[in-house]
Amino acid sequence: MSERVTWERCPSCGAPAAVGWHPTIHHGGEPAREDPVEFDCTSGCLVTVSEIVHAFSGRHRADQA
Repeated sequence: MSERVTWERCPSCGAPAAVGWHPTIHHGGEPAREDPVEFDCTSGCLVTVSEIVHAFSGRHRADQA
């Protein structure tokens, strides 16, 4: 389940898509980054988890929320 949602462009068709993010936590309890965990394209594209990770990983950090 995501903790935050952003609107991005679908890597398949370019339409608006909701991307859900979940923080990855360091051992010390501090947020390290956010990883994409959910995806919903307004055009209905079916995008695999690996495509979501490839398209969106590294674009958001947990401290940007």
